[in-house]
Amino acid sequence: MADWKAWTGTKEQLQEMTMSEDGFIVKNILGTESPVLKVTDFASDEHVLEYIDNNESTHYLIIEFDSLRHIKIRQAETGQPIWYRSIFSPRESPGTQTCFPNWYMKDVEYSLKPFDVTTSSQE
Repeated sequence: MADWKAWTGTKEQLQEMTMSEDGFIVKNILGTESPVLKVTDFASDEHVLEYIDNNESTHYLIIEFDSLRHIKIRQAETGQPIWYRSIFSPRESPGTQTCFPNWYMKDVEYSLKPFDVTTSSQE
């Protein structure tokens, strides 16, 4: 789980933020959070530092990689039903459809459409 870290301005912290593929969020002294920021939003590391200073940032959060991110976002934005099946489900099962997926279930695969019964998951 991602945790907020106190911003102290070290080169290591800046590198951690700029190397994050999925981006980062900063929080200022009032507790206001920025949108998700990516290194591609800035012309250089100096511009990242300028943004942090101008925002009076005190903390930052690295966005962790999530292989289901695109499915979660699409389901949240559209309400589209999600298909899921357990690794214990028969392979000839197209899965179970739900509009309220439990993303924390273990040993489950997810899809935006029924699973092809001749292969594993489809996304």
